[in-house]
Amino acid sequence: MEATGEPVTTCPNRFLEGNLVAQWVGETLLGTSKPAVISELPFLMGEAQAEKGADEDAVGKIDEVLVNAEGGALRWCALEFQAVYFSGKSMENDFKVMREWAGPGVPFPAVQRRPDFRSSGPKRLMPQLQIKVPTISRRGPTMASAVWGDPGAGS
Repeated sequence: MEATGEPVTTCPNRFLEGNLVAQWVGETLLGTSKPAVISELPFLMGEAQAEKGADEDAVGKIDEVLVNAEGGALRWCALEFQAVYFSGKSMENDFKVMREWAGPGVPFPAVQRRPDFRSSGPKRLMPQLQIKVPTISRRGPTMASAVWGDPGAGS
């Protein structure tokens, strides 16, 4: 098997690296480069779950809520992340090999997978935004989304 094309990072943790995305969105939308960050905030919970403080039955979570509490008015925005998903066999196959690996370096993947640039946004991000944006925008703040992928793939 021969590698082709440019390397692409698909790890969703890259969104959190150095807090750069939150910093940029905070500067751009909230006027602060150091917003307070609330992660994985439950969204659209029923009243019973909200009273209990439980989030098991929440429709979803907002990836991050960024807050600028400076000044007289509380300013905030929601931020959703969408990484590129893979198509093909489960990564658990590779994790199993890695757990038992005693050799040097990192083992080559045992099964074939590919980044699925075209379906990550339409299948994952768009349904979330179709529910979250209208609900959040009724309360006045802005919603931002960060998409990680291949700029050459048309996404």
